[in-house]
Amino acid sequence: MNKHFYVTLDTETCGSLGKPLVYDLGYTIHDRYGNIYEKRSYVVREIFYGERAKMKSAYYADKLPLYKKGIREGKWNIASFWSIRRELFSLMQEYKVKAIIAYNAGFDTKALNNTLNYLTRFKEKEQTFFKKDTPIWCSWGMACQTLLSQKSYFQQAIDNEWFSAAGNVKTSAETSFRYINNDISFEEEHTALADAIIETAIFAKCVSTHKKMNREILTMPWKIPQAEFKKYYEKINKEF
Repeated sequence: MNKHFYVTLDTETCGSLGKPLVYDLGYTIHDRYGNIYEKRSYVVREIFYGERAKMKSAYYADKLPLYKKGIREGKWNIASFWSIRRELFSLMQEYKVKAIIAYNAGFDTKALNNTLNYLTRFKEKEQTFFKKDTPIWCSWGMACQTLLSQKSYFQQAIDNEWFSAAGNVKTSAETSFRYINNDISFEEEHTALADAIIETAIFAKCVSTHKKMNREILTMPWKIPQAEFKKYYEKINKEF
């Protein structure tokens, strides 16, 4: 059987949620078991250095000193958006990548598309970062359909209060990774490559369940486990 390869990527952005600009792009190339064959970590030159005002408003702007230190130490490669895209496409071709995966694929693809159009100032027609026929999968939706709908996850969420005041169980990559590794102290780094690495592991764990799931980008996947979680929560409360 031929081995299939995938790209799991993550972005960190500045600007508004409606029009995000990517300043940090990280990704892995891996198989279905989570074995990583390539990994890349980039600071996008045009955004990180060229959009200083927007960078000050970045969601994790407090991490900018960490980036500057990491750049000096070689943790991130500084590259143009175009060269980053070219290398990614080259690796995709080399490995015959089956799909692009992200934990919040809707946001990450929007950020990449917006950055592409922002830097080209292309007004006549919206361009997309990936080719139109490239399969895009969302591991957030996959996790919500499998791992985060399990009673053992519900119990761990209750034990550690991974739910909102409204009673909604959390479905973040951070809690997903805590669950699959049984490590409640884990904290997501919120830098692109580090997050892509944990999301690679989450994807592999979803696949290992052998459950049927919709891999496409879903609208509000966090809603999927909520009804069953609330039933489980009520049952536990009645028992005690």
